[in-house]
Amino acid sequence: MPLKRLTLEELLEQFKKVHGDRYDYSKVEYIDYNTKVIIVCKKHGEWLANTGDHKTGHGCPRCKAENTRKLESHDLNKTLELFKNKHGNIYDYSKVEYKNNKTKVEIICRKHGSFWQTPGGHKWGFGCPKCKNEINGKKKSLTKEKFISGANKKHNNFYDYSIINYNNSNSILEILCPKHGIFKQKAIIHYHGSGCQKCNQSKGERKLVEIFENNNIIYEEQKVFNDCKGEKRNLKFDFYLPIYHICIEFDGEQHFKLVYPWQTLEKLERIKLYDSIKNQYCKEKNIRLMRFTKNDVDELEEKIKQDIFQYKKMIEKLNRNYEDDFKITNEYLEGLPDLQNSSYSGPGVGIEKVGISNFRLPLKIKIKNGGVQEVECSIVGTVSLEGIKKGINMSRIIRTFYEFKDEIFDINKLEEVLKSYQVKLGAFNAHILLSFNYRMWQDSLRSVNKEGNKNGGWQYYKVTFETNIDEKGVFNKYIHFDFVYSSACPCSTELSLHAMDTRGQYAIPHSQRSIARISIKFEEIIWLEELHELCKKALKTETLVFCKREDEQAFAELNAANVKFVEDAVRLLYQELNKENKILDFKVIASHNESLHSHDAIAVVVKGIKDGFTDNVSIAEFKSLIY
Repeated sequence: MPLKRLTLEELLEQFKKVHGDRYDYSKVEYIDYNTKVIIVCKKHGEWLANTGDHKTGHGCPRCKAENTRKLESHDLNKTLELFKNKHGNIYDYSKVEYKNNKTKVEIICRKHGSFWQTPGGHKWGFGCPKCKNEINGKKKSLTKEKFISGANKKHNNFYDYSIINYNNSNSILEILCPKHGIFKQKAIIHYHGSGCQKCNQSKGERKLVEIFENNNIIYEEQKVFNDCKGEKRNLKFDFYLPIYHICIEFDGEQHFKLVYPWQTLEKLERIKLYDSIKNQYCKEKNIRLMRFTKNDVDELEEKIKQDIFQYKKMIEKLNRNYEDDFKITNEYLEGLPDLQNSSYSGPGVGIEKVGISNFRLPLKIKIKNGGVQEVECSIVGTVSLEGIKKGINMSRIIRTFYEFKDEIFDINKLEEVLKSYQVKLGAFNAHILLSFNYRMWQDSLRSVNKEGNKNGGWQYYKVTFETNIDEKGVFNKYIHFDFVYSSACPCSTELSLHAMDTRGQYAIPHSQRSIARISIKFEEIIWLEELHELCKKALKTETLVFCKREDEQAFAELNAANVKFVEDAVRLLYQELNKENKILDFKVIASHNESLHSHDAIAVVVKGIKDGFTDNVSIAEFKSLIY
C-alpha cells in the first residue's frame, strides 16, 4: 500500500513534536521530502532545511556550531593532551598539525603506520582503521561456545546464558542475572566486561530503586523525552516518576570535576552542557527536577517523600470540575505517563498471549461474487510479551483495526493488520480471531412464489477468521465454520420400520438438530461459499429458513434418504474436505443434540498430518455446539 503524503499541518505537528517551540514555521512551503523549506531560528534567523532531516532532529546549523565550539576550542597542546588521555601511548603524534577539530591530521600507528583522522573523532575514541579491522575480524569469528566460555571467565561465572539466542558478536542477547532477572545486551559488549545495568548502578541509584520499590512508587529508568536532545541523540534522565511528574538525577563527582584517568576536560564540559540542557528542559516543561549527590544518600527517602507529600497537598487544591474546552498540545501529550512502558522488576516470566477480547467493529467482508457484505465482528487480538517487559498498550490493537476499518476484508487483509500491530507493540508473536455471522441465501426445497421462482431466505453461519504470525515471521491462515443440519437416527429408523412391518404399529424415528464445526488451514484463498457447498454435499440435510408444507414434506423425505450417526457425519465431511486441494489441513467436531437421550453424541476427526490439527477439544467448545 503506498504511503500517504503528509499534509502541511501533519508535517508541522511532527516538527513541533521533535523540536517543541524552538523554531518559527510560518514560512514553510511544503512540497515533498526532497524539497528544502525555510525555517526561522528565533536566535539566528532563517535557514534552508531538508524536510526529512529536520523531522528526525536536525536543527539550526548556527546553534549547532555554537554548541560545538564550546567543546572544540582547544589549542594544539590541549588537543595532544586529550589524545593521550584517550589512547595512551598507542600512537605517535609528532606529525600532527592542528588547525581545528574538523581538519584531518596525520597520526602514526606504531603497528600500521600513518593514517589521517579528524581531531574530534580521535578525541572521541576513533583510532587506526587497520587495527579496527583486525578487532572486527576477531569479533566475527567469536562462536557461541567461545562467547560463553569467555564471558564466564570475564564475569566469574556470574551470569546464566541458557536462554541466549546467539548468532554472532553483534547479537542482542537476553542474559539472566541471578539478582535482577533478564536483561538485554549486545554480545561483544558483554564479552568485554559490561554486565547487568542494575548491578552496575551507583550506591545512590540502587538506594533510589529500593525506595521506589518499598513505597510502591511507579518509576521509569533512563527516561527519554523525544524533544530533549544533546548534540547527536536524546538525553536520558536517571529516573522519572510519571504520576508525580518528577525527574531525578543522581550526579557523581564526574559532573563537577575531572575524574582521572578516564575523564577528559572535553567530557567534563559536555556533561555540564547536557546537565544545563536537562535543567532548562524541565523548567520549560514544568517538570520537577531533583538532583542528588553522594552526600544526600542518607536523606534520599525523606526528601523524596517530602516532595511527594507536597505534590499530594497540591492535588487536594486542584480543580475538580471537568474542562470541556481543554485543548491537548503535543508537549502535553509527550509528558503523559506511560505506565505499561515503565520499569519492571517482577518475575521475568514471558507471556504467550496478552491482548483484547470481544472488541466489536463493523467490517466489510469480500464475498465470492466480487461484492461485499457488512458484518458486525467480535475481535480477539493478542501478542506475546517478553519477561523483561511490564505490559502492552492494548489500545494500539484497537487503533490498528480502526486504521483499516474502511477497507474491504478477506483473510489476507488480516495479515496487514497483524503485522501492523505486531510491529507497534514490538512482539515476536501476534494472533487474531475475527468472529462474525455470515449470511447466504438459501432456496426453499420445493415451494415457489407467484412468479414460479423458488422461495427462500437468509441463512446465517457462525464464522471465525484466525491468523497468526510466529517468531520466524511465518503467517498462518485458518477458517472455522459452523454448519447446522438435521440428523435422523439410523437405529431409530430401523426400529420404527420393524414395528410397522411386524406389528402394524405406527412409529416415528427420532432426529435432532446437529452442528458440525469445520476448521481448515489453507494458503490459496477458499471462499465461505465453497466451504458451505462442501458441507452441504457431504451431509445433505441442512436446516431450513423458508418452509411451507411442501418444503416440510421434502425435508422429511431428505432426512429419510440420509440417515446418519454422528460417526457417519464426521466421516462424510472428512471425505469431502480431503478431496479439496486448497485445504492443507482440517479438523471436524460434530455434536448431535439428541432428542432421545438427555446427553449429546459427539465425534472428532482430523486430517492427520504432522504438526497439524490435533483431536484435543475443550469442554467449553463442546458446550458451544448448541444452537
